[in-house]
Amino acid sequence: FDAQFSDTPFHQRHPVSKNAKSLVEIRAAVIVTLNRYLLDIMSLIVPCTQEDEATLLGYYIYRIRSFVFMQLKESLSGVLCEQSSSVHALVTVRMARINPNESKIASWAYMQFCRQMMFQSCRSFLRDDQAWQVVFVGEGSSDSGGPFRDSLTEMVCEMMRTDSPIFCDTPNARSGVGDFRSEKIPRSSLFDSVCMRMMGRLLGVCLRTRMHCSFDFPPFIWKFLTHQPIKQRDLRSIDFVQNAFIAQLRGENPSDGPMNEGEFNAVYGSFPFQATLLDGQYANMDGTTDRMLTFENRLDYADAYEAIRDRELFPHLAELMLGLQEVVPSSILALYTWRELRLRICGYPEVDLEALRLHTVYNDISPTSDIIRWFWATLEGFSASDRERFVRFVWGRSRLPISGADFTKMLEISTFVPESGQPNEYLPLAQTCFFSLELPKYSSQAILEERLLYAIHHCTAIDMDFIPNEDETL
Repeated sequence: FDAQFSDTPFHQRHPVSKNAKSLVEIRAAVIVTLNRYLLDIMSLIVPCTQEDEATLLGYYIYRIRSFVFMQLKESLSGVLCEQSSSVHALVTVRMARINPNESKIASWAYMQFCRQMMFQSCRSFLRDDQAWQVVFVGEGSSDSGGPFRDSLTEMVCEMMRTDSPIFCDTPNARSGVGDFRSEKIPRSSLFDSVCMRMMGRLLGVCLRTRMHCSFDFPPFIWKFLTHQPIKQRDLRSIDFVQNAFIAQLRGENPSDGPMNEGEFNAVYGSFPFQATLLDGQYANMDGTTDRMLTFENRLDYADAYEAIRDRELFPHLAELMLGLQEVVPSSILALYTWRELRLRICGYPEVDLEALRLHTVYNDISPTSDIIRWFWATLEGFSASDRERFVRFVWGRSRLPISGADFTKMLEISTFVPESGQPNEYLPLAQTCFFSLELPKYSSQAILEERLLYAIHHCTAIDMDFIPNEDETL
């Protein structure tokens, strides 16, 4: 893994590699050999981020984690989760479905969840199958996994909204330039330790249960969670405009060149000595409100601004990390790179229809029948967001597992003919607990597409298990 190489060819400096054809092959052979040795001892190692005699081997694994194969990491992660799991009665959460666009934030699903779970022990989340059970108010649902998955998906979707109370758009999203315009960051001017720590617990639940959700965080947040250093360029990458502004103050913009005092005063003559926080709010940097930015103090301003950026999100990220570590052993976080952790928690953003086909079975119907051919053709024509809605409609989650081994169930498709004999008048039926879909025998693909689209957009209630009584309604 040498980072520096002399002019002498690698195979000449290392005779053991004389038969290797290229440097790439040599590195690949070394990595494969390393993983072969690790295969026999990985279950005995606890990765850690601190170097001392008692944990030296675990620290070395942490340092070379980029070279450890994902299969080994998954195996050790499973062992560590199993060792820390807790078998207990599921906590019941009562949740009323609301439309976030038409309701106060206090009534959002995530806020309902926080109020009921904030005083629960973190051991309540240490199950590897289902962390809680849900009673949706006014719905006849029996939670065998479907409502749990649906509630988790709903809460994460709420918190990733632009008007979320604890997360917001990146500065690049607000200015319309630069990278990471679809990601979300904590609201730096609003710190709610309970909500942020609970969000960390949800990250841990996703990791334990292999239930992937769309936590749309930029890379620096994932780096923080995996003990990788956050650098100035990580923070600059989400705020193109302010980064260009600071570069101009320092005279580091090669296209513009340094500004003289007259040019500076013409542009910034009435600019206050305050910083624009990452969530768009303003903060005075010296405790006063009447100080102005001048040509003489421009470098002091730039230094103070970057100092604020360095610590601006630390309280939020620290609570997020604490919540995650309450549910997942910290040694697991020392095992993954930031990209691997993001993949393990979020999965792939696109629904892989080929993977879904491979994990589909058909009850009492041929896979070559018209209704099945129409069904797959319809899914292929769906947008990415509508495919996510379909997966949520039939399974209570918006993203598929990242590997075939993680498919705990097969999608079961069956058809039915209603008693009325008019299948075109009926909508598809789904059971999220059992990952199943019942399709009426429609007369055309156009009708199937119309009915399926309506169902995935409007039929979110789970009310086929039983009829709720008065105590279970609003």
